[in-house]
Amino acid sequence: MIAASPCDGPLGGPPGYDAAIQALSGIMSVNGEADGAALRVGLPVVDMLTGLKAALGIMFALNERAASGRGQFVEAALYDCGLSLLHPHAANHFLDGRTPQRTGNAHPNIYPYDAAATGREPIFLAVGNDRQFATLCETIGAAELPRDPRFASNGARSTNRDALKAALEAKLATHDGKVLAETLVRAGVPCVPIQSVPQALAHPHTAHRAPRDGGSHRRRLHRRRIADQAQPHAGDVPFAAAGVRCGGWFDVGTRRPADASIDAFAVTVGERRVRRSSRPAE
Repeated sequence: MIAASPCDGPLGGPPGYDAAIQALSGIMSVNGEADGAALRVGLPVVDMLTGLKAALGIMFALNERAASGRGQFVEAALYDCGLSLLHPHAANHFLDGRTPQRTGNAHPNIYPYDAAATGREPIFLAVGNDRQFATLCETIGAAELPRDPRFASNGARSTNRDALKAALEAKLATHDGKVLAETLVRAGVPCVPIQSVPQALAHPHTAHRAPRDGGSHRRRLHRRRIADQAQPHAGDVPFAAAGVRCGGWFDVGTRRPADASIDAFAVTVGERRVRRSSRPAE
């Protein structure tokens, strides 16, 4: 069962919506700029995660049935799944008792793990250790920074993040963000340009993973990340696939949803097909 809140407890029963659960579960309180207001995540993350958790729960139940022959009641609640997303904020609160604060694009515990301005495109740095930090600094012409006591360890860098960001961006201003990101990745430093949605959909790697023609049928099924669905009233409509690959011939995430204009639709249950009317009861 998928529900807004667990079946029992003070919140049991009422319907729920992703944004409302983001607000209720604390997600909005840690999202946004440090000096700004609480902000909804720009994707329905709670809705999507709840669906994934439900699918995982079904897999658990099927495994238990195979092992013991016993069925299971599977429950996935938006509220529970929203709470499960509070990493590392819940852990930080349990550890020190403080209320987690908004940190913008930056990680609350690691630095530089943040967006940064360059001479052209902005980039995102995901520097997770001292070696990566030293390589970053050497690459951008700031080899002296790792020797500064304020930046010599991750803890020190996190504490002095404002000063470090200013020092890094002063050097990054002479670099092209896209070119620098490619250079840093080759050197072992996680770094990417910050792309728009159209840029991401048109990226060469997206095209590599989502060929729409050419190649064998098996190859197309295995690589599809952007696919076309034939809609009776709109023609071929592109969509982002499920992001999962399986062996064999199973094409994950490319089945066309039910056409909203038809009177009834088929729901596959095991190997049976159950028909139910889409009309509301009169």
